[in-house]
Amino acid sequence: MKILARACKDLHELFSTEAGLHRGERKSEDSVDSAVSGARHKTKAAEKEAINLDTPKKLSPQSVTEATDKVKKQKKQPLVDQNGNELKRPLSAYMLFANFRRPILKQDHPEMQLADLTKVISAEWNEMQPVQQKVSL
Repeated sequence: MKILARACKDLHELFSTEAGLHRGERKSEDSVDSAVSGARHKTKAAEKEAINLDTPKKLSPQSVTEATDKVKKQKKQPLVDQNGNELKRPLSAYMLFANFRRPILKQDHPEMQLADLTKVISAEWNEMQPVQQKVSL
């Protein structure tokens, strides 16, 4: 509704200015110069710009994914030690537990594959109490 009212107001100003020029009235030198030099396209462009400013922009899913891709592409610079090697995060409690249990289970069950061992280790981890999981650190 605001857009329509704004457009009507702009059109009213445009036609009242042109009507005044045809009757010989002069409002100001700027309005005469713009009306005489054929600046209708400028007023239309101003109207479109006003309409675009009033309406909220809708983001398409494609534009959202493009924006997130740009953010993902900008990688953080890794931390580097004095020798120029990249620093790594410390292992989590689960990974420490898994690294400890894997050789033991592999020795007890040599026929089991890595995926099966991982399932057994994760089942053991989930059965542990939080206090016991913290001890694994």
